[in-house]
Amino acid sequence: MTSYNIITTFLGGPSLRITSNGSVPAYEKIARQIKASIQDGLYTYGSALPSETKLCEEYDVSRITIRRAISELVDDGFLEKVHGKGTFVKYRRFEQELLNLSGFTEAFGKKGIRVSHHIIEESIEPADLVTRKQLQIEKSEKVLKIVRLHYLDESPFSLDTSYFPESKFPGLFEFLKEDDSLYDIMKKHFHISPLHADRTITIATPTERECQLLECDMTEPLFKMEKLVLDDDEPLHRSVLLTPSSRVSLKLRM
Repeated sequence: MTSYNIITTFLGGPSLRITSNGSVPAYEKIARQIKASIQDGLYTYGSALPSETKLCEEYDVSRITIRRAISELVDDGFLEKVHGKGTFVKYRRFEQELLNLSGFTEAFGKKGIRVSHHIIEESIEPADLVTRKQLQIEKSEKVLKIVRLHYLDESPFSLDTSYFPESKFPGLFEFLKEDDSLYDIMKKHFHISPLHADRTITIATPTERECQLLECDMTEPLFKMEKLVLDDDEPLHRSVLLTPSSRVSLKLRM
């Protein structure tokens, strides 16, 4: 049976003395406690863990015990060590099904994952050549551009840039709120339901701005998913999604 004894106040909060009585070793009890703190949001994804010295003082154990606990959490995928910087809470890796026609909110929401969005940009502009060809619109036609940052369980997951023909979706910006599902808006206000989607996936190097938004390192590859959504054979919108490769597992079921 695990036992935790609250002792003195340290740095404004209670410290835990981890005892080794029972069948569970002290390092494993500490690992469980740190894991619980991550899951409860006390240590947020991407944040640095306190130094070994502070953890030793907080749990009243040796440096060897702390290192063993951290090593176990690194092996289990909860923490990662960055040379010269420290130990950080590792972002959770989510599974994404490639053949799923559901929108982002629907696909992850039905799994019990908290989904939210932040609108970064809304603009009306001429379409570039690639977008014009994929959406099958004339050079004179304009597109509605929407840039959103998708969050899963309150952590940044992907950067989504979408293009909609202005003539097909007039007033789209007025209907779209911060955490709305685009697919719900398409169905509710425009009576359009996506039936097909073509996806192309490549690897991209992030820009400085993309690193800031996605909270990733410049050296981390991004999955670049280009998606064309259609109603029958008529294009509805084009999207480009950038996702840090460490945060997603792409699943293809045949």
